[in-house]
Amino acid sequence: MAIGNKKFIVTLICFVSVAKATSQLKSLVDKLDEGGINVDQFKNQFPAEFPKGNFSMENAKDMVKDKCIKELGQEKGTEAYQEIESATLSLGECITGIFNYSAMQEEIAEASPKGELDVVFNKYCAKQPDLVICMENFNQKLVPCLDKDERESQDVFMRMVHKLLEFVCHKGGDQIALFIAEKGPECLQGNRDAIQNCFNNTFASYVPAEGLETVKSLPKLVLNPEQCEDIYRLETCIVQKLETCEEITPANIIESLFRFMKNETICRNSGPHRLVSGNTNTLSISLPIILSVSLLQLLNIYNRYIVYND
Repeated sequence: MAIGNKKFIVTLICFVSVAKATSQLKSLVDKLDEGGINVDQFKNQFPAEFPKGNFSMENAKDMVKDKCIKELGQEKGTEAYQEIESATLSLGECITGIFNYSAMQEEIAEASPKGELDVVFNKYCAKQPDLVICMENFNQKLVPCLDKDERESQDVFMRMVHKLLEFVCHKGGDQIALFIAEKGPECLQGNRDAIQNCFNNTFASYVPAEGLETVKSLPKLVLNPEQCEDIYRLETCIVQKLETCEEITPANIIESLFRFMKNETICRNSGPHRLVSGNTNTLSISLPIILSVSLLQLLNIYNRYIVYND
């Protein structure tokens, strides 16, 4: 197995870990676990035959800091890393200010029986420009720690963020309202284990047999054809599981989400041996991060705030 492949999942975990510094650094795990993303929880999703090791939040932070120092030198690299820490805190405060999970839960619970979910999602989708600004400000702090190829990927990354928000907030959130109305949350919940197996079967081979803690440096943050193929396999697996639900709409919406975001990358035609020509080493690894974490987060949010709220 190539070293780059072994490090792929480590990269995902590292950047999820750093992004978790969005509330208070001293209470990262507790705060962000409310939203469903937890480093230890993520590691525990892999099959038992793969050692989890002692890879920690500090390991992830050290790897990001080392990358900054490698690109900028000791003094400037340390300063850049501190800027990233500060930016993650600001990002979290920004997101929390825009989306209050508790308030959203109450609003959804109140609006759902009345058939007024569109009102709730219209309200939050109106805040989309504010969220974009938050993401752009955070993204700017990452750039100094990236090399030339990685920097070239930042436009792609931000286009993907825009596309994700555009998809979710299409016509003021009609996609979300339709997803809920067509029993999407129940569909996800009913296939939770099957979807988890899709992640396991797709990404488990990326985990070093000797454990995550043996990887000491952050790999180059680029997306290559192999990852495109894996994303295609993940998409196919998840959609097939969701197609077993009573309604076909949830599967169609999740499939559209995958493809809507992939359209901004070399993976837009991904499938067996179908990739866009060009430099395949200049696009950000952000795609698998966003897709994987977004779907895991989606499962968790609906599980917490909608399915169990009935």
